[in-house]
Amino acid sequence: MNNYIRGIVLGWLANTDSTPCTSLRTILHYIAKYHTKAEQQTQVYKEILSGLIQRVNIARPMVSLVAKIINKQGACC
Repeated sequence: MNNYIRGIVLGWLANTDSTPCTSLRTILHYIAKYHTKAEQQTQVYKEILSGLIQRVNIARPMVSLVAKIINKQGACC
């Protein structure tokens, strides 16, 4: 029988293999890697809006703007 994580199985609606990393060396390596990882600075929404406002579709401005914001956030993060 495969190991599984119930939350993932319920969300994915399929069986998935998973084994949590539980050795002390692996956990310490992960903590060290996470702690030393450089954080990327994110844009504030005002900057994002000023860059996107010129390309908004006039016929459907709100839908166009929201779609562009969502696409922009997905691309940069």
